[in-house]
Amino acid sequence: MGLFLATVFGFLTVMGIAGSVMMYYFNTAMDSHDAEKIDPRPEHY
Repeated sequence: MGLFLATVFGFLTVMGIAGSVMMYYFNTAMDSHDAEKIDPRPEHY
């Protein structure tokens, strides 16, 4: 039972770290504050 809990908690920790790193890099690489310069919004929106 101890090995199972250690495996589950370790897996959840690794997945949490990997997910937070991915979200950090997605937020920095996909900065869209100037997206309307590249692709303007349609007039009838």
